Amino acid sequence: MTSSEDQAPVIVCGLGHIGYRVVELLQQLGTPVSVITLAAHSEWLAAVEARGARVVLGDARQDDRLREAGLAEARALVIVTDHDVVNIEIALDAKRLRPELPIVLRLFDQNLARQMESGFDIRSASAVSALAAPAFAGAALGERTLGSFSLDGRTMVIGKHTVDPASPLAGLGISKMGRNGLHVVAHRPAAQHAAALPLTEALIAAGDQLFLLGEKSDWERLNPAARPGFIPAAPPRSFASPRRWGTALRRIWTGSSLSVRSIFVALNLVILLSVFVFSRAMGLSLVDALYFVLSTVTTIGYGDITLLKAPPLLKLYGCVIMLVGSATLATLYSMVTGYVVAERFQQLLGRRRIPEGGHVVVVGAGNLGVRTLEELRHAGAAVSAVDKDEKGDFVATLRATTPVVLGDARSESVLREAGVERAQAVVAVTGDDAVNLGVALLAKKLNPNARVVARLFDVGFARKVERALDVDVAMGSSLVAAPYFVASAYEGGVRAAFLSGGTLITVLECPVGAERGGFTPARLRDEAGLQVLRVRTELGSPYRAVGDDEELSASWTLLAARVRGASSVFV
Repeated sequence: MTSSEDQAPVIVCGLGHIGYRVVELLQQLGTPVSVITLAAHSEWLAAVEARGARVVLGDARQDDRLREAGLAEARALVIVTDHDVVNIEIALDAKRLRPELPIVLRLFDQNLARQMESGFDIRSASAVSALAAPAFAGAALGERTLGSFSLDGRTMVIGKHTVDPASPLAGLGISKMGRNGLHVVAHRPAAQHAAALPLTEALIAAGDQLFLLGEKSDWERLNPAARPGFIPAAPPRSFASPRRWGTALRRIWTGSSLSVRSIFVALNLVILLSVFVFSRAMGLSLVDALYFVLSTVTTIGYGDITLLKAPPLLKLYGCVIMLVGSATLATLYSMVTGYVVAERFQQLLGRRRIPEGGHVVVVGAGNLGVRTLEELRHAGAAVSAVDKDEKGDFVATLRATTPVVLGDARSESVLREAGVERAQAVVAVTGDDAVNLGVALLAKKLNPNARVVARLFDVGFARKVERALDVDVAMGSSLVAAPYFVASAYEGGVRAAFLSGGTLITVLECPVGAERGGFTPARLRDEAGLQVLRVRTELGSPYRAVGDDEELSASWTLLAARVRGASSVFV
């Protein structure tokens, strides 16, 4: 990286939640920034200008605005307005004016994003929701998930792990970690406040914080308790399972109307009372009286005990009990029939049952909610969803795979219907901070043991909520996604990026290249600041581990990590 590149500005188009976080992080990393925006919060404009950003007010789709922001000398262009079409138009204009300029694009539509990357030479096109979903899913399961991506058809997870004294990692050399499937992306010693690049000769000690990359199975081998409280989706029960029968009986009862249940209870109380009536009137023991009443109710008597010689009034009472028995059986049949019909309609309509317990309730079936549900299912968790809009963009599709409850989740009845009282976690990710906070507090009231995660756009407010209110995790998707956009402005091939203290940690794919052919991973780390995690030796081959002293071929592809220090802690 040349000094001229260090001084070249990054242009950011859009100063909404994600745009402001991108600008803030770039400035803290010491990179000059130009901002083009139609409008923004006055506090945000004042803050970025006070830190030295050039602000151009206007429409970035106008060539003059791009030139005024410094397009000719810009290092990269980051386009993060809230509208896909606007973002694409700005990107096309910028490519026309300066074809070689690296462009980082925010796009909600991920299919369109892939087409823009491959067909229009866009460095990176991503949705905030796709970048943030793994973090929200991980928070729900008690994990410290920082990012995930696909590698050789497998999902790789980046997470944070604090080494305890009993951990098998204590005393292990960092260079040996890759042999166990987990790679150290960054290492924060217990006595150090900022993350640092892992050193080959360093030993892992109790209290150290490791940022690890590996498959889900590798994480589970490292520490089976890495996800406290996680309850995987239960396997289907056999038809003869006592618990399954109990569940069916409960559904038959709760699925009937209040009037039908009231009639059924009243009829059974009359039958119970009749046991005592016949016991006293006919001189029978309670067992014999019960036997006689059930024979009468089910219309299978009379034989051994009859009312033939009983007083007229008792015979009339017996007739009434016969009618009561018929009514009781008819009511029971109607309840069972209603259950069977309802189950059949559920199947025909493609609706799924709320899990019996240990699941995660996701409130808000928008972009972030749907992707969070996907991440949770991929992790093996049972889920249910709540959304108030039956005509929402994703609700109809979601119903094919997920139990969906329609209604306002700030209502106790709606949350109860979604099974919040039996859930292990609740994730509120609607587009409204007040709704998310209200849902989180209500969920905690209904189920104090549940882990509650709330999406809050305002980062400062989120931190206050975590400290003062009964919410386990409060975070904004913009805070989670901003590091990826910033890292992509610096270099291509970014697979994941996240913040730790005052550092930006990036995992990327990049070619070794002719200028680095023959380097060893140790030399590449010392001279280029890249920590090599794995290598791909030829196109189509899987990635493999690499020794610290192994020579790298120019034709190989690297999976590597880089750490950039910020001038202050990102807030």
